[in-house]
Amino acid sequence: MSSPTATFKTALKAQREKDVATYMKTQSKKGLENQEDVVKRDGTFKTLEDFYRAKLNDTDTRTMAANDPEIRNEKIVGDRGSLEFRYSGREWQTQVFVKERGEWKEIPTL
Repeated sequence: MSSPTATFKTALKAQREKDVATYMKTQSKKGLENQEDVVKRDGTFKTLEDFYRAKLNDTDTRTMAANDPEIRNEKIVGDRGSLEFRYSGREWQTQVFVKERGEWKEIPTL
């Protein structure tokens, strides 16, 4: 993905379409590894894919993904990036990105 904003929009589209494979491609390698460790320790899900499948079917995720958030202040410094976003009626949040092999990836918040 060519920019943090493009990655963010791809992740949002994957959430809407419940496309686990595409959603996971928007996540950073380290973020996926960290999340997989949490999944293994927790024991609720057999695989990381099962965790993300449940996440993409979560009511709050579905509600937010149904609406386009406002996006502002994309910043890039070297291989790090960020942007701010908010859904209607909510506070601004920051999403952080890292460039891996030429593509921008979200660093998931755990």
